Amino acid sequence: MILLLLLAGQFHFARLHYEIRTPGSMYPWYDGLKFWATDYHDGTQEEGSKPMDDSLTEILKRTTSIDVGAPIQPRITDDIFASPLLYVVEAEQVSLTPAEARRLREYIDRGGMIWMDDFHGEDEWTHVMREIRKILPSAKAQPLTLDHEIFHLFYNIREILQACLVYLGEHCTEDPATCDTKESPDDFPDIEGIYHEGRLVFVLTHGFDIGDGIEWLLDSKYPVRFSKFAIEFSTNVILYALSH
Repeated sequence: MILLLLLAGQFHFARLHYEIRTPGSMYPWYDGLKFWATDYHDGTQEEGSKPMDDSLTEILKRTTSIDVGAPIQPRITDDIFASPLLYVVEAEQVSLTPAEARRLREYIDRGGMIWMDDFHGEDEWTHVMREIRKILPSAKAQPLTLDHEIFHLFYNIREILQACLVYLGEHCTEDPATCDTKESPDDFPDIEGIYHEGRLVFVLTHGFDIGDGIEWLLDSKYPVRFSKFAIEFSTNVILYALSH
């Protein structure tokens, strides 16, 4: 079978709407939107912020020749086959059923790529890898270093910067001498990939918050360098998924 890459010939940034099954993971004031929709939209956008998906879509329209449509939020159904890339935020909250794991395996086998973002520390890394191995039992992550094509496909990225939680980023602007971008004491920020049959099928931005880097682009206190990296890396990941 062939992956249905685009809806009506357009690319749509696809944020995976996964089911919340992790005990204690839901905050009642988010009305069920917290975690899969983090940085997206909860109806109460704060001053200085704009939904990541909307901002990224506008940036792609202005800076690339991609025909870009509105962002989508597919559940783990046949709807996922409408995009070559699935973005998964707060990846440590994912808890897949066997049927969902099979569907995502089919997605990968048909040419799709999955990007997991905004998870932190050893425990969350272990959880995410356990969920990935439900999809690819032999999955092994390996660092994506700066000589990898994904860092040079559209933007030429020469340095990996830890785009981080907005409150940490604002502190870095206010007091650079004490800048600390780690969300947990055992954070070890790195970008890793998982290959299957010679093709990159998972991108893991562990210890990063790429979503905040884009959502808070308009916040004068959030470091421009973090937003710049988040935008450039996201664009490269999308173009990689479209071209591979």
